[in-house]
Amino acid sequence: MLWRDLPAEQRSELHDYFRAQVFPVLTPLAVDPAHPFPYISGLSLNLAVLVRDPAAGTEHFARVKVPNNVKRYVLVSTVDNDTTYLPIEELIGAHLQQLFPGLEVTAHHPFRVTRNADIEVEEDRDEDLLQALERELARRRFGPAVRLEVGEEMDDHVLDLLVRELEITDDDVVQLPGLLDLASLWQLYDVDRPDLKEEPFVPATHPRLAEGEKASDVFAALREGDVLVHHPYDSFATSVQRFIEQAAADPHVLAIKQTLYRTSWDSPSSAAARRCRARRTEGRSHSRTAVWSSGSRTCRCSPTLATTDRSASSSRARSTSGTGRPVIVASRSGPAGSPRAAAASSTS
Repeated sequence: MLWRDLPAEQRSELHDYFRAQVFPVLTPLAVDPAHPFPYISGLSLNLAVLVRDPAAGTEHFARVKVPNNVKRYVLVSTVDNDTTYLPIEELIGAHLQQLFPGLEVTAHHPFRVTRNADIEVEEDRDEDLLQALERELARRRFGPAVRLEVGEEMDDHVLDLLVRELEITDDDVVQLPGLLDLASLWQLYDVDRPDLKEEPFVPATHPRLAEGEKASDVFAALREGDVLVHHPYDSFATSVQRFIEQAAADPHVLAIKQTLYRTSWDSPSSAAARRCRARRTEGRSHSRTAVWSSGSRTCRCSPTLATTDRSASSSRARSTSGTGRPVIVASRSGPAGSPRAAAASSTS
């Protein structure tokens, strides 16, 4: 719903919400000879605001960043099964006059900037690949703008100003109808309305890995022959995950080597590897021989130069190496087809 469509009673309630929850986290930034064009962070939602000085008759541009620590869609009312929400940029736009006392707000338009998130690591020059990656990740947020998303109703002179200040071309501008950043609609999906959602899909345990309703011994199943699983239709938890957990707990397993791609630190696979490492350390404290009979060697290959989620991969590589496990930071293949790798930890 839009602000202009709300009745007076609901507007009054939203006035109070704005003053208590939204106004304290807003920081308007004006552009004038004393204040250059502000830095616009990538993928943030912003309002381009035009204000006029009644005394001098001059017009100025200002930018208001839509805060990401408040919900994008503000609950207006709930009647039976009908729920009404107001986009936060509509609420801010209706109260811009409070941010610019003494000035006249003549127009405001939402916009969103996408910055180049690609990184360049000279693999032949940088000896520590993980360190070089972390250095580039710190610089990535200041990459050049490559796309500007605006609404269809944006004034031409405001659009020209943004194009000039962001140093992009008209080909980099995308005019969209309706809301920007539609990924925020996941907030509405979280509303408890099971009648509007498909039933969640439940993967099935592969017949070769099932014994009644319980998962079977993966090693026993593999001794009988190969098992081909098709995810997400075959359960990952009762196949691959179960395989890793059994290997981590089996005293006869000497080594576990795996490549985990975009796996969270609290995933069951990571937890099993940490338990395996802890069991090996415990065995070492009692006997040198116990290193092999009571604990397994674990090695983790982290593809930190994958095109997505590089920051999380880098952090997990650092955290994993801190536990004493070797971590191999792998990049793209070299000329001979063999991957280049740099060890973040060389413990043995």
